[in-house]
Amino acid sequence: MSGYKLASGSQTVAPQAGDLLGIYRPVNTSDNNRREYLIENGSVAINVVPTVTAAGTNLLTVGLDAQTELFSFGAGGGAYTYNIDLDKVGAIAGNSFSISITKAASTNPTIVVRNGSAGTTLISINNASARTWDTLFVYNGTDWVKVRAVLNDL
Repeated sequence: MSGYKLASGSQTVAPQAGDLLGIYRPVNTSDNNRREYLIENGSVAINVVPTVTAAGTNLLTVGLDAQTELFSFGAGGGAYTYNIDLDKVGAIAGNSFSISITKAASTNPTIVVRNGSAGTTLISINNASARTWDTLFVYNGTDWVKVRAVLNDL
């Protein structure tokens, strides 16, 4: 799943070209930068986060945020850390987040996925190469657990 195309076929909306059809709809009117794509069968929601180039924290909450999140990180103006926190509040065993992380060829960004708000580190990414990580985190009833972290540097 490298890209997502609007059901009308008139526009491709994704970090990369792809052939998976979906339906666009806004997610949260208070955050105009967030976009969510609903796959035609309506069972998978995908959020494409605009390119990140500065420090920040994104708290992902089950039931409020898309199950699949696509993040892209640029070099920015200097070193920065961006945290992706997986909220434990309201999560039940078996909930999952699939997170794709695409990083520019730069040592500036450090990307950290954490167990809960400001919780322990599940994965930390910082290297000079342009890379894409495909990750899967599953909630076990107490904590988020890293199930998959696959490096795709093709």
